[in-house]
Amino acid sequence: MAGHPEAAKQAWLGLQAVQHRGDAGVVMTVSDGDHLRTLRGRGTALQGLERVHVENARGAWALGQVYGCAELDPRGDNPVPLIVGQNRGGDLSVALSGRFSNGAELRKELQQQGSMLRTNSDAELLALLISRSDRNTPVNRIVDALWRVEGGYVAMVLSKERLVAVRDPRGFRPLVLGRVDEGWVIASEDGAIRAMGGWVERVIEPGEMVILDRKGRRVVRPFPKRATSACIHELVSVARPDTRLFGQDVHQMRVAFGAQLAKESGSPKDGVVVGLPDGSQAAAVGYAREASLPYEPGLMLTDEGTWLAVPGVVRERKVVLVSGHLATGRAVRRGVHLLREAGAKEVHVRVASPAARAPCPYGLSSPMRDELAMARHENPAKLATRMGSDDVRCLSHDALLAVASQGGDEGSPFCSMCLGGSSPLSVEEMDEQLPLF
Repeated sequence: MAGHPEAAKQAWLGLQAVQHRGDAGVVMTVSDGDHLRTLRGRGTALQGLERVHVENARGAWALGQVYGCAELDPRGDNPVPLIVGQNRGGDLSVALSGRFSNGAELRKELQQQGSMLRTNSDAELLALLISRSDRNTPVNRIVDALWRVEGGYVAMVLSKERLVAVRDPRGFRPLVLGRVDEGWVIASEDGAIRAMGGWVERVIEPGEMVILDRKGRRVVRPFPKRATSACIHELVSVARPDTRLFGQDVHQMRVAFGAQLAKESGSPKDGVVVGLPDGSQAAAVGYAREASLPYEPGLMLTDEGTWLAVPGVVRERKVVLVSGHLATGRAVRRGVHLLREAGAKEVHVRVASPAARAPCPYGLSSPMRDELAMARHENPAKLATRMGSDDVRCLSHDALLAVASQGGDEGSPFCSMCLGGSSPLSVEEMDEQLPLF
């Protein structure tokens, strides 16, 4: 948030709107033009940051981030954004969504040169690269630092009176520019800007750097043009359904994934389609339409956050349980168990994407390889037994990419490494594993 008299409050609202991106903790840095103040907390934005503290954080500049368990640093508290001393120009707060694929190499290089790294965070790594740059201006030091990194990321740097946002040249992560009243806002999703009462100006393109300061807005392209490679998992399950992402309407795209799944997998006669209550309803609607089966709310999410099955919907019926994705399989297994308890005669699991086969190397919160259901149960029959269902069928990788590439305006291909596809970047062997999910 930049140039708004209630920047902290507005950023807090924005963090609540992107809460689905992580609920393990929240952090916000606010600048009043003279000092940076950081607020941190565990849990959601509502839980971790008390309203009174947010409202008392005066300033027209704010930078905030929510994060998941996989982003916690194993050596201690989550370190992003970081306030660090720069060799010139004062303090900075650095936030990073994503990961540097050459981070281990850069970390070793900095340690050999005498730098003390307190965490495993790539945000701290970027902060050190900025502080060690010999360029003359703050913006040029940020550019100089980012020239040295590779990976899928969105980086944001807040100083006393300047906010700089960068989307990596390949466009792995989404980034959107908007307005709220007289201020500027930059967010991961356009739905968050609307939730703040603002309006969307435009998508920040891959490789663009947006600079917001007292002079207004400037946009530069300091990096060489690269082939785009957007994260397919953003469309599959990460983004809010009211978001337009990579040139696609997220809700309609998930409906299309479900419809294609029905074409590929088939369905039992006289069944009923039920969506897993974790954001899979759109895929379930698409599946039901294509399969000419009724879609009914056989699984529901209560106000307390628990799931319940509706016996009147599923009792003595063949149920097609549609999930948008399959990682550890815990959510699917839980859904199958509830449906069986409610009297379902059969439960057929359908997944509107390929099952996850590897953790994301670019910073998306994901389980480790040995936690993934498909990594442990390559045989679909064994996987079905593990899930407690009659069978399990997933959308094919080729079909997913074919559907996702229709109508987009940011180009292809997508990065689908976690789903068994290829990676556009080589990823080094990390000295330390990412923390468990």
